[in-house]
Amino acid sequence: MSEQVRSRSTMPWALVVSAAAWMLAAVLPAVAWAGLRPESTVDEDTASTLAGQGAPVVELGTTAPYPAWLLLLLAVLLVAAGAGLALRRRAARYPAVVLSVVSVVLLASAGRWETVPAMVLLVVGTVPLLTPSALRHLR
Repeated sequence: MSEQVRSRSTMPWALVVSAAAWMLAAVLPAVAWAGLRPESTVDEDTASTLAGQGAPVVELGTTAPYPAWLLLLLAVLLVAAGAGLALRRRAARYPAVVLSVVSVVLLASAGRWETVPAMVLLVVGTVPLLTPSALRHLR
């Protein structure tokens, strides 16, 4: 009986790996948000001078087809889902997976390099949740 109580109190490796993956996945939208913030661009006088000299003027700021604050909100929600899994909350499983899929889609639509690591963390976070030990330990 004491072994059953001890095994119930320790967190299985699958939940640890999954919760860590969701926490790391939350970092990627935050990094992308920092990269999508508006940067300083060339003013009109400098642009006209460069255009008169035949030099092309390139817009430095990157844009996304959605508001940049959405990535920050997504990062906060992914941290909450990862914390829910670390606290063994069964209800955090599906939101964590859905939020991670949404982050992959948003990062890909903005053409960000963070898309590939987000896809890897999506798999690393989801697969351990399918193990019997993880399902048994979630409340």
